[in-house]
Amino acid sequence: GATIATGAANANATSPADLWDEMYYGIASANTIIANADNISDLTIRNRCLAHAYFLRGYNYYKLTAQYGGVVLQTTPVIGVVRNFTRSTEEQSWEQVISDFRNAYQLFEGEIYTYGKGITWTKATAAHFLAKSLLFRASERCEPWNSSYKEADLAEAINASTYTINARGNKLTANYSDLYAN
Repeated sequence: GATIATGAANANATSPADLWDEMYYGIASANTIIANADNISDLTIRNRCLAHAYFLRGYNYYKLTAQYGGVVLQTTPVIGVVRNFTRSTEEQSWEQVISDFRNAYQLFEGEIYTYGKGITWTKATAAHFLAKSLLFRASERCEPWNSSYKEADLAEAINASTYTINARGNKLTANYSDLYAN
């Protein structure tokens, strides 16, 4: 449970282990969709499913890598019981995050998909998180190894951010939760 003894910040917070497990559950789900995408004959639906799967996996790895540095990278469905995992370097982990957000950005076709009453992730969402990932990798935290990426990452972050801003009509949202919570 979520207690200070299990690592939670307070009694209302999720324990780090629970959060970690949920992120890897999302990664496993995304891996299954990516691995089986060829079974979807309608290219529009396939690309939409892939865009969402790459975004979900990239988002979960973004949160894990930003918090822990290098993490275990699983990019295919796990078969059977695996007891030993190899932790990737921080550089490898950021490369996976950025690759997943690039794939999502390329596969999303537009800005609004509606399912029922909700709006889900969009090309601008993927561009936003791609820019955040590129800026993180170009930051001083990654200084020991990021020199070969920095210039290109900053240029790509500008392009991704420009897309995001333009998709929002060249204005910022007054209430952040309006972007995703509604």
